[in-house]
Amino acid sequence: MPLTTDYEESKKRGRTLTDPKMHAAVKTWIDYMLSELQLTSVGVVGFCMGGRYAPMVAARDKRIKACAAVYPSIENPRPAHHAEDALALAAEITCPVLVVQPGHDHVASPETYAALKQTLSKRSAPTIWQYYPDAEHGFMHRDAPPANPAASLIASPQLVGFFQGCLT
Repeated sequence: MPLTTDYEESKKRGRTLTDPKMHAAVKTWIDYMLSELQLTSVGVVGFCMGGRYAPMVAARDKRIKACAAVYPSIENPRPAHHAEDALALAAEITCPVLVVQPGHDHVASPETYAALKQTLSKRSAPTIWQYYPDAEHGFMHRDAPPANPAASLIASPQLVGFFQGCLT
């Protein structure tokens, strides 16, 4: 399907994805990168819905060397099409994790972020947490309010630096 910028259409499309379908697709890409492209290390990054999937992939695939979840759409209670508990799976991640949290998130609640932080902090791998109190969910892709691009200016190079440090 062609890309859309319509929020309601994006939500509709997102509800058609399933956890098993996502795991199968991402595994295919990781297999390709490690075998055909002969990469020596692979990381995962996800924004919004992908921010929920990235930690789930890192929990299941121990070949992942770094995981970043940017304003992860971890809803509580879980919608019917979210068969797996992303918060519980986070405990199984063995690689470093970076989480980017906006202060104004209409998808994941402060309690959900607190539970994710607590779970990740119990692991032996590093956890890095970025918090942008005035930014909104999706801030790296939205120009308004002014707090969004201001947060992006700080978050973007840190995200790149995280992967450079973990994957080289």
